[in-house]
Amino acid sequence: MNRVTRILAVLCIVCSAGTCSANVGGPDAFGYHFVDNQGGDSASFAWIELCGDPNAINGPTGRNNVSCFSWGWNFPFYGTDYTFGCFSTNGLMTMLGANSSGVNVCGLSGVEPQWPTLYPYWDDLRAASVGGCVEAVGPWLRYRDFGSYLVLEWKRIQHNVNSNDRYSFEAILFPDGRIKFQYNTDWIAPDNPTSATIGVDAPGAGNGLEYLCNGGPASNQITGGRAVWFYLPPPPPTGRCCYGTICVPLCADSITSADCAGLGGTWAEGATCANNPCGGVPSDAWSHVGKGNGGGSPL
Repeated sequence: MNRVTRILAVLCIVCSAGTCSANVGGPDAFGYHFVDNQGGDSASFAWIELCGDPNAINGPTGRNNVSCFSWGWNFPFYGTDYTFGCFSTNGLMTMLGANSSGVNVCGLSGVEPQWPTLYPYWDDLRAASVGGCVEAVGPWLRYRDFGSYLVLEWKRIQHNVNSNDRYSFEAILFPDGRIKFQYNTDWIAPDNPTSATIGVDAPGAGNGLEYLCNGGPASNQITGGRAVWFYLPPPPPTGRCCYGTICVPLCADSITSADCAGLGGTWAEGATCANNPCGGVPSDAWSHVGKGNGGGSPL
């Protein structure tokens, strides 16, 4: 069972038991969903600290600044593989190009971004003066390619207007396309807890899935220890489909159960026409043999 399937299985068990309290959303037009860790083990929190990691690389500082970098494997996002991106002091990561805007927007499914974008905490932020790995010294943003996943960390970032706030959050990207946003337990937001956007987006009608924007929904407002997965459900299984007629029996490979049913056929998961042939006549066709002519030959 892969990790996406496990997430869905646990979520299904918890919710079907009547105790579902995880926040879920989606799909957008491309099929992305989200689930957080507010119920069961659907998105467990496990912070990955890059402060003090000698293999981590420092990112941008200041306000409205961006660093771009590459990593050593393909990250699939909205149907395209990426090995290059940029992350901003304003709590977002873009593929291919840079975006330093600190003016967040809501309604991501109706927004056409210039670049495919991850928004772990998009707001008007500042990586300077206070906070950071070392108070007022930094670094504030770090990243590391671990080979099997990529981590981008924003460490005790200050809101540009409200000086008492400190936000520690990170985005973790996986080669199978899963995305995990985490919000550390040192989260402090007394002055401005509700002005950010959290979600994913890419060019294309209906693309974009929002977990939070400007404090709504209230159940999704960030507190320390929150984790949110963004993911595509695994595709439905495929198999062999026997369909057609007695006179013209047909067999199709790599077809889903639903598509096979639409053809009026019989389906075998994981099978192929070569290793599990239909025997010349689709199995349900045999139910017609001997009918309609007094039980004699169907021909």
